[in-house]
Amino acid sequence: MAEADVYQTQGLYEVAEQKLLEAQKLVPDEPVVTFALGELYFAWGRDDQAALAYSQLINAGVDSLAHVNIKARYAATLAHMGQYEDAVAVYEDVGVAALDPDSLLQLGSLYSQLDQPKDAIETLTGLIEGDPSFANAYLH
Repeated sequence: MAEADVYQTQGLYEVAEQKLLEAQKLVPDEPVVTFALGELYFAWGRDDQAALAYSQLINAGVDSLAHVNIKARYAATLAHMGQYEDAVAVYEDVGVAALDPDSLLQLGSLYSQLDQPKDAIETLTGLIEGDPSFANAYLH
């Protein structure tokens, strides 16, 4: 896993994937390995594979790992794949209070893209009130 992390930080995604798949063979039910694969695929832009890894974790009852809300990350992956309605549903399932600022920004943006201006304004206003220095929220 440590080797995979080093390779990923160097942009060597294929080698990092190979190392994580080796780890998964050794401990197939280890959530940390599945999470690491999901994060690798998320960073690599392989959203379908990231979504699969995150959904496996959700189905196994894993809510968060390494201070990352798995459902929120799954929602972000769905949004990347253009499944906006599904992403919003997952974000709403998580609950606004449990979302980090980046997730709130994405939720507000998704509401805007889905022509739900009231929800977009409410979400982004809440984000700005919670963190006035979060500059990206002002752009929307």
